[in-house]
Amino acid sequence: MDPINSNMGMEPEMYAMKKAIDSQSEGVMKLLESIPAPQETSSSSVSELTGIGQNLDIRA
Repeated sequence: MDPINSNMGMEPEMYAMKKAIDSQSEGVMKLLESIPAPQETSSSSVSELTGIGQNLDIRA
C-alpha cells in the first residue's frame, strides 16, 4: 500500500477515495480482459438470428 505523501496536496479522505477508485478500476479491467472477444459475424447470420431483413419488399 502506498504511504500518504504530504507533498501530494491531498487530504487523507481524498487519498483513500482515489485509492478505492483505482483498485475498483483494476478489478473491472481484469474482468473485461477475461471476457473473450466477439467473433465477426456476417450480415446473413445476423439476419438469421434476429429474423430481420429476410423478407424485405421495398416499393417506391
